[in-house]
Amino acid sequence: MRSKRYFVNVFGKIFAMLLLVMALGCSGTSKQDVLDFLSSDSKDQYKIHLFYETYSGLDMQLLEFMNSSDVLLKVIQGIQVYDLETPTNQEIADTIGLDRFLRSS
Repeated sequence: MRSKRYFVNVFGKIFAMLLLVMALGCSGTSKQDVLDFLSSDSKDQYKIHLFYETYSGLDMQLLEFMNSSDVLLKVIQGIQVYDLETPTNQEIADTIGLDRFLRSS
């Protein structure tokens, strides 16, 4: 059974993506705006962003890893995955200049 923290994390990610989609929909979104959005809100925590062209299931492995330790839960603010077949996700990658992505092996 999944924890309440997991569902709050997932809901937060969905909400954050909706905000980013709306921001990117408006013209003039700069690279710095996107990088600021993708950055952690805390100096003591990290966000992990995974952009992929072909789904590999790595996101679930990362979530399992993150949830495997209380220490990791304290330092990892969240994990977000981006399917590049979604135009908004591709736009995010283009805006920040990503040109190498996870490919399934």
